[in-house]
Amino acid sequence: MSAVHICARASLCAKCLIIFFLLLYLQVVPLVNNASESFLASLEEHLMLLVVSLNQAVVKSCVSCLGAIVNKITKNYALIRDCFQKFYRILDQTRSQIMQNRQINNLSAAIRRSLFTIGILMRYFDFKSKEVVGATNGLSPTICNDVFECLMFFAQYQNPDIRKEALIALGSFCVMNDDYLTNTKLKRYYCDMLLSETSDACFKIICLRNIWIYLTESEMNMFNKEKDWDKQSKT
Repeated sequence: MSAVHICARASLCAKCLIIFFLLLYLQVVPLVNNASESFLASLEEHLMLLVVSLNQAVVKSCVSCLGAIVNKITKNYALIRDCFQKFYRILDQTRSQIMQNRQINNLSAAIRRSLFTIGILMRYFDFKSKEVVGATNGLSPTICNDVFECLMFFAQYQNPDIRKEALIALGSFCVMNDDYLTNTKLKRYYCDMLLSETSDACFKIICLRNIWIYLTESEMNMFNKEKDWDKQSKT
């Protein structure tokens, strides 16, 4: 086995370890009632470093863990907004460049990372909430619609890798923003994709997976709400 293969394998193992640690944090941290502010701040900082530097599987686990920490404990939504704006700015500026017929070939990787990260952030944080958006110097009150239009734009872009990432991001986006599932644009996009004889099977699978993710997450949310209600009714 070559040195390159050994390094790649070691890197993969390291990323798997990170994901498993994050899954443990996801389950344990919300149960800790007296965690120090410094510990939680340090944890948030390290999770954000991983979000901007590692691959999709780690990013998803990090944002999921951040969702548990920020939504349930610290309420540090300023951190989430800063991260969101960093990636959304890339998408917004790139969309403007494309509409001006300017070349973006060297930005493909940054666009794909931004699409995925924005989608995951919108999945685990409710950007319809004033608390998340921010009262002063926060995000636009129309940010959900702005993001939807941006994702739809890239979902129809000529580059198949960017188009694929935008489609994945739409699936994540609709978990927390389910009213967009009945949006005429998205319904037509999904139907055209699934009915087309020329569409790549990979894109059709992503469309179906997006719907499956929404249904699975909705069922889990209903179960958790019912469990919380049951606990409250017994106190």
